[in-house]
Amino acid sequence: MRYHSWTTVRTDEWRELSDGILPMDHRFRSPGNWRADLTVQESSAYVLLHWTQRTDRIAVRTPSHIRAVPGDEHYWIVVPQQGVYTVRHGEHETRTPPGYASVMGMDEHCRLTIPASRAYAIQVPRTEIDRNVGAPRPLRVVLSMNTGLGRVLGSLMSSLHAERDNLSDQEFHAVCDRMAELFCLIALRDTRPPEDHLAEVAQVVRRYVRQRLGSGKLPLTAVSRALGWSPRQLRNALRSAGTTYRDLRHEETLRAARDMLQNPDCAELGVGEIAARAGLTPTWFSSAFRSRYGESPREFRRRRFDEMAREPGGPPGSP
Repeated sequence: MRYHSWTTVRTDEWRELSDGILPMDHRFRSPGNWRADLTVQESSAYVLLHWTQRTDRIAVRTPSHIRAVPGDEHYWIVVPQQGVYTVRHGEHETRTPPGYASVMGMDEHCRLTIPASRAYAIQVPRTEIDRNVGAPRPLRVVLSMNTGLGRVLGSLMSSLHAERDNLSDQEFHAVCDRMAELFCLIALRDTRPPEDHLAEVAQVVRRYVRQRLGSGKLPLTAVSRALGWSPRQLRNALRSAGTTYRDLRHEETLRAARDMLQNPDCAELGVGEIAARAGLTPTWFSSAFRSRYGESPREFRRRRFDEMAREPGGPPGSP
């Protein structure tokens, strides 16, 4: 095992060190106050980093960096000890506070925000995770390191760093293999919906769908990725809960439209506009609504406003 330690007080030195590991562009909040300590331990397959930096920096991995050094053969697991590590891919942001670990590839255009911080990061061959964790690409997950296997993994990582003077290449490699296995176990546990919480899984999906109705298509793959599960895991959980994603989305869409139809604040909206806000075409909406509730949207609205008008303090009659 090879290891190196550096202390840098110049930003250009840091850029040179960083580019030797993974090329990126860097911006520093206080260049004149910069200081960082970096230790790198590496074998033929793994790289373990530990850094401490005094002030904030932003690192951007651009398409030109990716073309030069693709980075598609590895994942990076980052475990902050101080400071919140944030990565943005387009509109998608992943925040990793102390007590958690993030894993993702570096073969996409991304922006990293790294505050004054202390953290570990380990580069793991992509195959070590892909063959054990059935997660979609791009893989971007945040996992708890606070209890159980997470705490064991964190302790193992800090011990591996502390014993850098005493480990052979074979020993370092063997410990990193165990760490990759532990990470996969944590990922499988934390991203798999528990069997006794299937109803809760369905409710989480319902809320997510309902909050985003009318914002465009909501395919199962996008929903599962946003909630941190694989499409297969989500599909199986919903099936075990007695429903499917298609039926759940269909039902939540009609419920949302029904709520708008009987909401006095939406009284000025036409049926076609309510259908559009729910992400539906007026023709399909009328047919599906009648099939589900036994009356047309207009009939339902008229009846509900008449009922509310007869209630004490209710709104005026039907629109």
